[in-house]
Amino acid sequence: MVMLESWRRRREVRFGSDETIAGWLFRTARYVLANDARSARRHRLALARIAQLAPPAPDELDRHLVDDERLRHALDTLAELSSRDRDVLELAVWSGLNESEMAAALGIPVGTFKSRLSRARRRLAELCTRPHPSLSVVRLTTNSEELQ
Repeated sequence: MVMLESWRRRREVRFGSDETIAGWLFRTARYVLANDARSARRHRLALARIAQLAPPAPDELDRHLVDDERLRHALDTLAELSSRDRDVLELAVWSGLNESEMAAALGIPVGTFKSRLSRARRRLAELCTRPHPSLSVVRLTTNSEELQ
């Protein structure tokens, strides 16, 4: 590094009557070494700060994988429902409205809304009882890791 820096800055060097090239090279070497030491110190401190950020524990990662797989399964299952069933369920779960307000939002009588909601829930329950292959693989993996 010292020689590279010396060569790079060779045109900037102006020697006075009392200076020699050896003195300039030693000074350049000292500056290069000091810069490298500062850089290494900053790098070590940055690594220490990164190390303080604890990565998620393996159990937590497994839980996230299972949660992601369950969410994917739930979304796939919802996609299998008819749009009318899906609309009724989504409105019932996420709207925060009461039954009469949800029925009014769909433009149907309250009794019809209740019937549709009951049918949609039953269809969803039937779809949810079917095993989902990728979810069972995640469960098996998680269970086998817990046994070890």
